[in-house]
Amino acid sequence: MVKPESHRPHARPEPVELSSLEIEILMSGAGIEAKGRTSSAAQDRRDRALSLIRECRSLVTESYGLLAVAELLEISPEETWGHAHREPRGLHAFRLDGDCPWLFPRWQFWGSNRIPGLRSILAAAGKSVHPLSLSRFMLTKSVDLDIGEECYSPRDWLISGLDPTPVLMIARDI
Repeated sequence: MVKPESHRPHARPEPVELSSLEIEILMSGAGIEAKGRTSSAAQDRRDRALSLIRECRSLVTESYGLLAVAELLEISPEETWGHAHREPRGLHAFRLDGDCPWLFPRWQFWGSNRIPGLRSILAAAGKSVHPLSLSRFMLTKSVDLDIGEECYSPRDWLISGLDPTPVLMIARDI
C-alpha cells in the first residue's frame, strides 16, 4: 500500500507570480492614497488578501487527486467519485473550475481510511459550504470541543473517538 504522503495531488502547480484574479482581489481593497503611499488599513487588507491566497493555494496543493484517493481507500476511481457526488456524500471533493480535476482535501483521511463520522459531518455542513470554509472548520481548534483545558479541532475530536454530536452541532453553522 502506498502511503498518502507519497501521492502528488492532481492540481495546478503553484504560480511564481500573482494571477490576474489574485491581482484583482488585492486591488479591490488596495486603498492606495494619492501620493502612492499605502494607508495602514489598505496594507492590512492586502496582507489579509495575500494570506487568503496562500491558504487557498495550500488547500489545493495539499489535496489528493481522484486516483490517489482511490488507491488510498483501495476502491475504484468510479467508487471514489461516487462517494464524493452521490447523496449521502462520503467524501468531500472540489474543483477550481470545470477544466480542473477533482481534489480531495487531506483532512478527511486518517491513515488509509476516512475520518470517523465524515458522512454525517458533510451532511450537516451541506453541499454549498465553500471548500476553504470546510477545511478551516475541520482543522481549527474550537472552544466548543474541549476536554479539561485542551481544545480540539473537529478532525482531531473525531479521530480521538469522542462523541460526534458537538461537531455535528457546530457543522450546521458553517
